[in-house]
Amino acid sequence: MRRSLFYTVVCAAVYLLFVPVRTLAWDVAATSITPSEGITDISEMVPDTHEGTIEVLKAFQYTSTMGEVEYTAVFTIDETDGVAIAGAPMVLSMGAEIQSLQYDTDAKAFTIEFITTPFYIPNEEALSSMFQIIFIETVADPSPENPEQSMGPPASMALGYISTSVPEFQLMPPEGPESMGFGLTLTGPAGVTGFFKMYMPPTMLTLMGTMSGKTVTADDLAVFMDGTQASLNMTETEEGGVLTEVSVVFAEGNTLTTSRVTSSIEQASSDTVTREVITKERLPLSLALKKSIVSKNKATRLYGWLKSGKQGKQILILQKKQGDDKYVVIARVRTKANGYFQRVIKRKKAGDYQLKAVYKKGNKKSDVQTLTVE
Repeated sequence: MRRSLFYTVVCAAVYLLFVPVRTLAWDVAATSITPSEGITDISEMVPDTHEGTIEVLKAFQYTSTMGEVEYTAVFTIDETDGVAIAGAPMVLSMGAEIQSLQYDTDAKAFTIEFITTPFYIPNEEALSSMFQIIFIETVADPSPENPEQSMGPPASMALGYISTSVPEFQLMPPEGPESMGFGLTLTGPAGVTGFFKMYMPPTMLTLMGTMSGKTVTADDLAVFMDGTQASLNMTETEEGGVLTEVSVVFAEGNTLTTSRVTSSIEQASSDTVTREVITKERLPLSLALKKSIVSKNKATRLYGWLKSGKQGKQILILQKKQGDDKYVVIARVRTKANGYFQRVIKRKKAGDYQLKAVYKKGNKKSDVQTLTVE
């Protein structure tokens, strides 16, 4: 069972809930944000601790009257209580999309370039002008000898970052050797399209390789939405890290898009939807539904990837209707570049349809996906 670390950020209509496990070994101070026009520091409204818990992060909160503007912020880090800094923390931003993050080890200073983005808060009548930058303490890495992951981001995620556009999230650390991934669950207003952007430093890929017993590169990874492999939209950085950047649709039965889009919704709903977004090792053969709940005669798209697959490989799409005992082949498709394949389908009758992909030559089968037709 996956363990997680919960956060919600609170200030006025936004709230920050900590479920931590130990004290900080460092402190962070905000040195500057430029341009400073229209910026108001409201960090004092974020509680340092929460009743019944111990602080494990440092949060900075601001409002901006400038709209979507590019800023440069400098934060300095220092030890507390005479405890030496074992490593830099991980950074998380909400309502602020990080463009670059640099850490000066001598000055112990973060320089973060970011762009303020729409910040969606349930029950708010308009988009919030608030943004937050949070420093989260890392914990010891798991190892093959001690695979159990402690609560919190592993030490190998130090100097990594995640940016998103919703205020409520739940940190999802690695589960163990069988699932050496990292990400968040995000809770946002229903109908909104937000974003998820994560930078994994090279040390995180090294940790994945150590735990899996093989070399892990950007080409070996995928983004999973609610447990389903949904995107390969990630880029290897110059220093050997991985940058993931995708949109997240806060609607039941939707997978995330592979490119960033801007939501047209200007007023957030009071209803919320929670999505889990994890980057981890990709499957040998995957299958996903763009929408898993559709009306009769409405089309949806099946798509997936054959790992290490070349263009032109044949993939069988099999279906088992509700009440049937056996799967039948409903389509034959060919892979495109990087092993991608797709098929648009629609059904006339209501019911549940189980679907899977098969690559016979490689004896590979995807996980089963269920299409619900209403």
